[in-house]
Amino acid sequence: MTRHLRRIAAFLALPLLLAVAFWAPIPKVGDPGIDKVVAQVHARLPGWHVVRATDTWEGGYAVVASCGAREMGFQLVPGHGLPPDDAWLQPNDWYSRIWLERVSDYPTFLIWRARPLVDRTLNCDGQVARVGKGLTTGTSGNARDASVPDAGHRRID
Repeated sequence: MTRHLRRIAAFLALPLLLAVAFWAPIPKVGDPGIDKVVAQVHARLPGWHVVRATDTWEGGYAVVASCGAREMGFQLVPGHGLPPDDAWLQPNDWYSRIWLERVSDYPTFLIWRARPLVDRTLNCDGQVARVGKGLTTGTSGNARDASVPDAGHRRID
């Protein structure tokens, strides 16, 4: 009789084991690519907090950074015609493009060089904070003077 109960228990345990294997998340400990991207964002955007950084297709990364109530989302794609440590930036919206233009190492494309000739950074407590407090109006028609819309965020770094 015990042999029969063991077979029934094994038969019932197999679907349970498969269900747990299917729905349980696969643990992921550290990603050197994402860690490098977060370090680049912190170097270029001092004081900004990385809300989200995930790997995307073809070696790119999706990044959301926040400064106070302001958020900026963009894709960072290393390589793709550039030297391996340089990266293309693709903003998620017009406001992100405005901020990324200020820290781009190239005048007509949004690019971060591994070794830039001029150190371009956008401090959270600098211009962005002034815009958040209403000290910059953004009425000149220049895209670089526009303010970023408010967005809720949750800090992960």
